[in-house]
Amino acid sequence: MKHKAGRKDGFYWIILYVVLTLALSWSLLAWIFADPQRLSHFDWMMFIPAVVAIVLNLARRRSLKEMLRPVLAPVSTASLVFSVLYPLGFIALTGLATWGAGLSVWHPAGAVNYPLVPPLMSLVNFRLSLLPEFR
Repeated sequence: MKHKAGRKDGFYWIILYVVLTLALSWSLLAWIFADPQRLSHFDWMMFIPAVVAIVLNLARRRSLKEMLRPVLAPVSTASLVFSVLYPLGFIALTGLATWGAGLSVWHPAGAVNYPLVPPLMSLVNFRLSLLPEFR
């Protein structure tokens, strides 16, 4: 029998997530810094929040299908366009702002030598791979 999640129930899961994530991260850091040879394992840190979130979601919902529903939902054209254009616009505006403030310089030789075909093909292939998901 499922119970309706209230405010206190949601707060419990948030606190549990924060405590577990910090405890596991600090434990891993202590293990890594105990021996300088282990410094190459530092990238494991970024997996801890994701793994804790997945485990707690499975414990809370008790259903992998329910947990993956938002991930497997159909993708709209508007959300796909936003997910591509927003980062490109942000990068362009940041570059223009730093160039305008004199903090960076434009290197036209580097821009001309950089091939644009692979990134554009990646976008086209990404769009085509999601084609069945569009309505």
